[in-house]
Amino acid sequence: LLPPRYFRYFHFAHHRYTQDPTRDPELENPRPASPLEYAWHLTGLPYWKSAVAALCNDALGRRIGAYVPPSAVRKLVLEARIYLLAYGVTIGAGLAFGLDWVVTLWVFPAVLGQPFLRAYLLAEHAACPFVADMLANTRTTFCSGLIRFLAWNMPHHTAHHALPTVPFHGLPRLTKLLEDRLKCTARGYGDAHRQIRRAWRH
Repeated sequence: LLPPRYFRYFHFAHHRYTQDPTRDPELENPRPASPLEYAWHLTGLPYWKSAVAALCNDALGRRIGAYVPPSAVRKLVLEARIYLLAYGVTIGAGLAFGLDWVVTLWVFPAVLGQPFLRAYLLAEHAACPFVADMLANTRTTFCSGLIRFLAWNMPHHTAHHALPTVPFHGLPRLTKLLEDRLKCTARGYGDAHRQIRRAWRH
C-alpha cells in the first residue's frame, strides 16, 4: 500500500518539514495522545485505513498532497491504478483458486507485524518538539545490534534526518560525532515509549 513514487514525495516532504504541523505529511494523521488512542494506533488499523484512502484518492486523481509537484501527478495516478489492479488480480486469483499462500505469506505476516512496526516508527518523532532543529525534533534510540541490523541503522534517526545523504552504514559513526548535541534520545524502545506516554500528561 506504499507505492515508491508516492512514498518518495511523501518522505522528501517529511524530511524537509519534519515536525512542522502544517507541512509535514506524517502529521496529517494525529499521533496518539491517550492510552486508548495509543492501543488503537499500535493495531495498525488507522495506518491501513489511511493508506487505502491515499491509494484510492491517488488513483482517482483527487486529494493529492501539496508535496507532489504538478508535473508528477499523472505518473502518480498511473502508479496508484497499477497497484490497485495488481491487488485486485491477486485477491481475485486467491478467491478463484484457493491460493492460501496469499494469506499465509502476505496478509497474515503484515497484520502480525503491525504492532511492532507502529511502535518502532512512533519512537522516531513522537513527543519530540515541533521545531525546525533536526537535533531536537527527531529521536535517536540506542538499542540492540539486532534491531539496528534489521532496521538498517534507522534507530540512529537524528543522524539520518540531519544528513540524509549519509548511507546507512555511516549512521552509527555520525551519531557518535553528534552525540553531545542530540536533544532527544532514548535507551531502548521501552524508554522511548515511556517518554511518549509521559508527554500525554503535559
